[in-house]
Amino acid sequence: MGAERSACRASYLAMVLFLLMIAAPLTPFASNAPTVVELIEIPAASETAPFSGGHGEQLAGETLILNASDWLVEPTRGLDRWDATVLNTTVNFDQIALARDDRGRARGCLHESAGGVWVARLEFGGGTSVTQIEPGGQNLGKHCSIAIDEREKLHLAYTDANDNLRVGYELAEETSSGRTWNIRTVEDQHSVAGGISLLLDSDGNHNILWVDTTAQLWLSTFTTWWTHTPLMTGIRVATEYDAYLESNGDLNLFYRNLDSNQLIHAVRNSTGDWEITTIDSGPTLGPALAFAKDPASGNIQYTYAAGPSTINIVRDLKGQEGGRLHPGSTTIASGSSTTNYAEQAFNTLDFDCDGFDDLIVSEAGANSSTGAVHIYWGSSSGLAVTPYNLTGFAAGERFGSSVANAGDVDGDGCEDLIVGTTGGKDHLGYTTGIAYVYHGGTRNVLSPNWSDTGATGASANGDEFGGRVSSAGDVNG
Repeated sequence: MGAERSACRASYLAMVLFLLMIAAPLTPFASNAPTVVELIEIPAASETAPFSGGHGEQLAGETLILNASDWLVEPTRGLDRWDATVLNTTVNFDQIALARDDRGRARGCLHESAGGVWVARLEFGGGTSVTQIEPGGQNLGKHCSIAIDEREKLHLAYTDANDNLRVGYELAEETSSGRTWNIRTVEDQHSVAGGISLLLDSDGNHNILWVDTTAQLWLSTFTTWWTHTPLMTGIRVATEYDAYLESNGDLNLFYRNLDSNQLIHAVRNSTGDWEITTIDSGPTLGPALAFAKDPASGNIQYTYAAGPSTINIVRDLKGQEGGRLHPGSTTIASGSSTTNYAEQAFNTLDFDCDGFDDLIVSEAGANSSTGAVHIYWGSSSGLAVTPYNLTGFAAGERFGSSVANAGDVDGDGCEDLIVGTTGGKDHLGYTTGIAYVYHGGTRNVLSPNWSDTGATGASANGDEFGGRVSSAGDVNG
C-alpha cells in the first residue's frame, strides 16, 4: 500500500512538471515581469569565536549568536589535513631543504649529521625512500638547496667538504642499480657561509644564490659555462633570505641588510638593473623570513620574525577594493645601490622652516665614498624635482653614513639636521668618525655649524663615531 501511494505521488508530480513545461513559455506574455534582473551583492563577513577543547569541526552546522546576529558554522576547513610520515632510517639528519614537483610529491635534500648528502622522496600513498647521494666530511651538504625540473629530475646545490659550492643533478637515464647523478664543484675561490638557493629558469638552467663569509651575495649561473657574479656589492646580506624567479627572468629577493637592519624586497631585471623596496626596519627583525607571490592576483605576501615572540605578515593591496591606499609606487628619487643611495631616507624634517616637510636622502658611497646628503625641498606643490646637495670633505669619509632630525638645537624655532660620517678623520689623521650638525632655517647651507669626533687618537681609530645618529631631545632643560 505504501508503495502504491509513492507511485501515485510520483505520477502527480510528473503531471505537475509537464504542465509547468507547457506554461513556462507563456509566462512572459502573462505578466509584466521586468526584462532586466538587478543583482544585489551581499558582502561576506567573518567572526572569530574562541573555544577550548576539541576542534573546530565539532561546531559544523551549528548556529552561533555573535553581536546579536545568527551565524551558521560552515563545515569548511581553513587548512588542509596534515599527514605525518616517518622516514624509517637510522641515519641522523640535522638540515633539510624541501621542494614539490608539479604533481605535488615532496622531495628533500638532507644533511647527515656526520657528513654527507641524501635525498628523501615522498610518493603518492605515503611511500618514502631515502638515498645517499654523496658521502663525505661533516661540512659536506651542510647547506643545501633542491629544485625539480619539468622532467621531474632533481637538482641539488650544496657545500662540499671545504665549504665550496657544489652541484649535482639526476641524469635522464636510469641504470639497473637506480638513478645516476652528475656531481661537480663549480666554485672554489670563495667559502660559502650559507643561504644557498637553487632556482631553475624557464630553460632549465641553474641560477644559484649564495652568501660568502663576508656576507656578500653571489649569483652563479650556467648556460655554456659557469659565471659567478657578486650582487649588490658593498651590501651585507644575511644568510636567511628568500628568492624566486619570475617567468620573464626577473630575480626577486627578500633579505635583511645587516648594516641598516632593513628588510628589503629587491627585483633584478634581465638587464641587471635593481628596484629596491624597504618592507620594514629595526634591530630585532629576522632572521626567519619568507615571501611568496599569488599567481592569480600577483599580490605578494611577506612573513618575518619581528622579535623573540612576534611574527609579522605583510601583504600588498594591489587590486583590492576602493578606499584603501593605492599600492602603486611613485618614484621621487633614484640612485645606485653601489653608492649606498637611500639606505637612509626620511621626510619628518622641515629644514628650511617654511612649514613644509623636506625629504632627506643619504648616499654615503657617492664620489669615491666622499658621501653626500640630498635634500628635496617640500612646498605646497610637492617635493622639488632637483635636490640640494650637501657633500663630504674627503674621499672615504662616507658623509651620510647616518642622518637624522636633530631637533631645534640652537633654539631658533627651526629644526636642524645631524649627519654622521664613519670614515671621518680627527685632527691627528685617525679614522674616528665625525658627526656634523647643520642649523635649519635657510636653503643656503654652506658648512656645518657644529662637529665632533668623539674620542681621538690611535685608541679611537676605527670607532666609526657618527655611525648612528639621532636627536638627543632637550638635554639641558
